Amino acid sequence: MQEHTPLLIAFDLDGTLWYPEVDTLSDAHTLRPVDGVCERTGITRCMGVLDEYGSCLRLMGDSEEILSELMDGEMWDNTLVAYVSRTTEIESAHLCLRHVTVARSGTTMEDIGHHSEIFPGCKVHHFRNLSQATGIAFEDMLFFDNERRNTADVSKGLGVTSVYTPYGMTKSAWEIGLRAFAEAKQGGGRRHVVDQRDC
Repeated sequence: MQEHTPLLIAFDLDGTLWYPEVDTLSDAHTLRPVDGVCERTGITRCMGVLDEYGSCLRLMGDSEEILSELMDGEMWDNTLVAYVSRTTEIESAHLCLRHVTVARSGTTMEDIGHHSEIFPGCKVHHFRNLSQATGIAFEDMLFFDNERRNTADVSKGLGVTSVYTPYGMTKSAWEIGLRAFAEAKQGGGRRHVVDQRDC
């Protein structure tokens, strides 16, 4: 493991890893997985979750590639993955985590995640729960979210290195986050950073 690798990486869900927001879908009892053929691999797998009106929730940006890296990359063996969301549609969010796959092996988002904190309220509460459950200090966490208030609350209130990603997870945001985390661990970096497209 590299010297400055986060012990926990947390992702917001709506607008960060997937689109659309889960609370725009119909009732959880009407949601169903949608199988499709992955353009890259040609393998049939769950590509998203469809509601009764035809809206499909699916991974956005480079989310699949980043989550796959966390699952397969040796440097991440000691890193936990967490999902944090303020949605009121808790049951729907968990259903989507159980069904949306991120790898050709059929590995789901839920399989990759070690913890999830999904309930309405300030993200500070989510991170306090994560720290308590894992024993991981806030300064050893990295967080990505598409809402500036969430990243500001968590970075300023707790000292978690946080990356504002207004367009969701991208390779660029991922690299910026890893670099910011390493710089913060060395004592010279900011704990609240922005995706370069917002600069």
